[in-house]
Amino acid sequence: MFDAYVAHHARLRPTAPAIVTAAGATSFATFDAEITRTAILLRTLAGGTDRPVAVEIENVRLNWLVTLALARLGLPSAPGADRDCPLRISDRAAADPTLLIGEREIAAILSGPVPMLARPARAPEDCGRILLSSGTTGQEKRIALSWRMIDASIRNVPVTYGAMPGPWLTATGNHTILGFVLALGCWGLGEALLMPDRPLDGAQLRALRPRLVAMTPGQLDHLLDDLPADMPRQSVRVVTGGGPMPPRLLARTRRALTEDLMSVYGASECGAVAVATPALCDRVPWAAGVVLPGVTVEIVDESGDAVAVGALGHVRIRSDRTANAYLRGEADAFREGWFWPGDLGRLDTQGVLCLEGRADDLMNLGGQKVLPAWIEAAALTAPGVREAAAFSLIDDDGWERCWLAFAVEDGFEEQALGEALRPQLAAAERISWLHVDRLPRNAMGKIERNRLRDLARTITD
Repeated sequence: MFDAYVAHHARLRPTAPAIVTAAGATSFATFDAEITRTAILLRTLAGGTDRPVAVEIENVRLNWLVTLALARLGLPSAPGADRDCPLRISDRAAADPTLLIGEREIAAILSGPVPMLARPARAPEDCGRILLSSGTTGQEKRIALSWRMIDASIRNVPVTYGAMPGPWLTATGNHTILGFVLALGCWGLGEALLMPDRPLDGAQLRALRPRLVAMTPGQLDHLLDDLPADMPRQSVRVVTGGGPMPPRLLARTRRALTEDLMSVYGASECGAVAVATPALCDRVPWAAGVVLPGVTVEIVDESGDAVAVGALGHVRIRSDRTANAYLRGEADAFREGWFWPGDLGRLDTQGVLCLEGRADDLMNLGGQKVLPAWIEAAALTAPGVREAAAFSLIDDDGWERCWLAFAVEDGFEEQALGEALRPQLAAAERISWLHVDRLPRNAMGKIERNRLRDLARTITD
């Protein structure tokens, strides 16, 4: 069970800090005792359930306490947004079956004796955590992570992100694979996890001084907007996941915050797959990263046959952290032990994976197949274009036509954008423009092209 890493350091380094909040630091020994008290409380409240339990608690520290306590009881947990769980634990009343954690329960968790708690036997392949993923399709899917998969992910943290000294901070929350695994990996290394009481901003970054911060590219963009003008460069490793790192965001982060950047490509279904550094991104266009040890990536055609080295094709992934199926949703993503994320990419002889888009987003423009990323990359070379997203719509004559949604900043000129897109017009014939203040993105920072299509339809109707 993944709570064992906290218990290990509670015995080995009992006074070392495990959590740092605005109220102060909590040692591994104290945190471990609170997990046990919480487990005993939940066992009393929940009875003999062995079904997944959704945790719908806004307070980050209490949410983690309950999640780790459920693991100590051998029970799988799920984010509060999972409405398929027969039972949920919350700090507020709800209509569905809910166990309420109020002031009396919190007082019992934080004080009192710590009795022995027998650990139940659980098979390694039993479900230990459920995560939700909609990717770019908008269709919510439930992913069951086994105890073995979670443990493999925790042990992989030093390989993927480095064994950085603490404290660490995960801005994405434990409802995401990045926030869930990185927090557990932090405790696995015996380091402290920062839990700020509000979303990370420039003032908190200066005051808390984390050594590692994990966030989505969108969160990083907002953080850079909030940095004080006199903010010195930080000795911090910034890890991004959930979407590609746009070149301009990469350059801006290196200039204003830190050169120590890691962009991680992966998914809830398979964990981390590849890691890119700024130097790699400078050298290799479209680089998603170097494929991690223990992960196999192949580029194949739609039938599953390998394409030539360096050729564009469908990405498929296999590792000891790959799920076998969804609890609900499409089954086509899992085939014969492989996970097909729906991405199109290339793989070179050095193990560098380059991604150029999603198979679902591939546009057929007058018989030519065009990926949105090709048009977006051209648009982003125009001065003043802050972000861009290409997509297609079927016009009144039944033709698939290309659109470009973009947000601008100082220095934008329409003529410069037109010149930047000119090389793409041979395939796109013409590109309709859609001005937006900011591109719509999901919780992991991925562009929601369906929302852009709906907005474009309101213009053409």
